[in-house]
Amino acid sequence: ASSTQFVYGTTTATARWNHSFSDAMNLNVAAIFSDYNSTTSAPDPANAFELVARIRHRQLKADWSYALGGRHQLKAGVSGIRYNLQ
Repeated sequence: ASSTQFVYGTTTATARWNHSFSDAMNLNVAAIFSDYNSTTSAPDPANAFELVARIRHRQLKADWSYALGGRHQLKAGVSGIRYNLQ
């Protein structure tokens, strides 16, 4: 009998862009990507199997901030995420 085999890997990437419109107003934008793959298998002819899984994550987000003065700050943001499961 042979043993079960596990193979996996992850790929990730992030891109960021920051912009200052003034001393008081800033915008931060980020694009995020990750890809996880795994394969579990048993080559034993009597009980052979292979299970393949993949999770792909994509995200785009933007954060905006505005300093109103003193200790007050206004912040807003938006984020979108997409998952692909296989």
